[in-house]
Amino acid sequence: FVKPLSRINLELSSPSRESSAFSTSTPESFESVTVISKGSPAFAFRVQTAEGSVTISGDTAPSRNLVRLAQGSELLLHEAMDFSAMQEIYRHETRETAEATMDHHYKSHTSPHQAGELASAAGVSVLALHHLSPGNVDPAVWRAAEATFAGPVRVPADLETICFARTTIEQTQPEH
Repeated sequence: FVKPLSRINLELSSPSRESSAFSTSTPESFESVTVISKGSPAFAFRVQTAEGSVTISGDTAPSRNLVRLAQGSELLLHEAMDFSAMQEIYRHETRETAEATMDHHYKSHTSPHQAGELASAAGVSVLALHHLSPGNVDPAVWRAAEATFAGPVRVPADLETICFARTTIEQTQPEH
């Protein structure tokens, strides 16, 4: 039921220029933080270039460290979980197992609504949700981030390219 980690290409230049996916070994800066929420430690990364910045969060509950790291990024790529759907998945388990599992999810993951709040607090330009769990829910579930984030919310498909240059942020479909 859990969709595997997404493979998403990130472009550092404006789509109006000839460009390819990010492949430089020397970005202007690369930062990482350990995001300690109520659950296990997780990691977040920020790549800052002359063209723009992207912050990528691992599995984490809302965190001030993540907000600080993402501050002013053009793009925040964040995981999201539909807690209601996950509860439904565990309804056939024992009460103890279901509660323990959901407790872990609440401590280690973020709802779309919460991801929108994080994006707003960090002042990012665009929020893109990835590593969506479970992967078989109505896609409208992920739009809940729009209630708490005024900027564009993207739900990219695997292998989509997201250009996060300061001049524009676009999304292109992968070639098949």
